[in-house]
Amino acid sequence: MEKGLFNSLFILIMLVMFVPSISLLPKTQNIMDTKYQIEEVAFTSDSVIADALSDQTYLNTCSLAGQIDYDLKIISYLTNFENKRQDYSTIWCSYSNLSADLSVNNYSGSIDITCSSSNEITSVSITKVLYFDKKINATMGATCDIQVIDNLNGGVDQVNLSK
Repeated sequence: MEKGLFNSLFILIMLVMFVPSISLLPKTQNIMDTKYQIEEVAFTSDSVIADALSDQTYLNTCSLAGQIDYDLKIISYLTNFENKRQDYSTIWCSYSNLSADLSVNNYSGSIDITCSSSNEITSVSITKVLYFDKKINATMGATCDIQVIDNLNGGVDQVNLSK
């Protein structure tokens, strides 16, 4: 009889200790999901920026375009990316404060990415600043050859286009 009472009290104490962690699980899950999502969105946005630069260069008859043209193309591509991404996610992201500079053939700057999510327990909003520095090489020969190189990632080719 005493052993059964001890086991019952032990189980009751263990349940009381686990209730706070169980009730915090949805809150922490929402925060972690948003954190991981903004990391993935930032990584993909860097590639979207490279694609926008190469496409705008191609549209400009295989030569460097103006900074405003690049800025508008990037905003357009990021908006389209976000609209498509929303079909598969419950976390909303927005892009703001594009600050860029076109110097010779280097396009560098930053953009703020804000992702937010909410559930019945909590709301979370995280802002990440994405820095970029891209070198754009365009050569017109028999074909238009465009290369976008990521200067922040050890000179990796992000785009190597030949049309």
